[in-house]
Amino acid sequence: MSPTWESVLERYQAQNFQVLTRETLLHSSLEPLIGGLPMSVPTLSFLQHLSDPHLPLWEALFMSVLSVHGDIQEKEAFPPLKQLIGHATQVAVMYGEYSAWKSPDKWSYLFQVKDLFESNTYDYFVAHAPATLEQIHQAESALGMQLPPTYVRLLTLTNGLGLYLDERSFICGVGDARATWDEVVNFQKLTFPRHEYHEITSYWLQWQDVLEYERERDRETGINTFLSNERVCVPFAYKSDDWCFDRSQHNEDGEYPILFWDHELRKATFKYPDFEAWFIDIVTNRRT
Repeated sequence: MSPTWESVLERYQAQNFQVLTRETLLHSSLEPLIGGLPMSVPTLSFLQHLSDPHLPLWEALFMSVLSVHGDIQEKEAFPPLKQLIGHATQVAVMYGEYSAWKSPDKWSYLFQVKDLFESNTYDYFVAHAPATLEQIHQAESALGMQLPPTYVRLLTLTNGLGLYLDERSFICGVGDARATWDEVVNFQKLTFPRHEYHEITSYWLQWQDVLEYERERDRETGINTFLSNERVCVPFAYKSDDWCFDRSQHNEDGEYPILFWDHELRKATFKYPDFEAWFIDIVTNRRT
């Protein structure tokens, strides 16, 4: 049984998050609720549009995206996310620091979404302010690759996505809104402990660091425990284990095959032809 909306909000408030629900916005002016907290333009826009009780949640989110990407057409947006938010029944805009991971932009959007397959059951997703083109280019430059277009379309709507409460599973965001960029560009190998960010470049660097250490142990023992070449993998999401772009190949549209990396087997297995197919099956249809 999924937790109730009220219990979920109480849980975040107990972690010292400031929680602004749509009902709160309908009965109070925005300025005293924000209280001088730093806020990006799209987050402010989202809050302002939520105060309109007649505006559907998807339209409120998309109109906030227009404050960053004014030339985007709704038909160019990422359709699976539109479908997902179309089933949302509640939303809260939250400000706070997560205990298990960090993000320079501490604002996030919590959606309660009606389960597509089970009645009276709800899923929870955590969205963020949209990534800017500069932040997308930051990640592409650091990774040395162009990100696939369908993934970029998601990023221009939400800079990463938590796939459950507290982002226990997640799709990585990009750039300096989701990671302290000095730590990314000046990455120090084998430095522990370090901050955990749900940002694709930071996540890839840490992932490669761990696997490089394990390869060194293989060289010392003379036993190769790796069944696949992890160097072609760029992990973009965590759900049960790491989901990766296969950077060694792409199709004519710039889409990369999706691999599932099994850490115990040290093996990558082809699963989906592109990011959108992965999202529909894993996120929308909750395949795993």
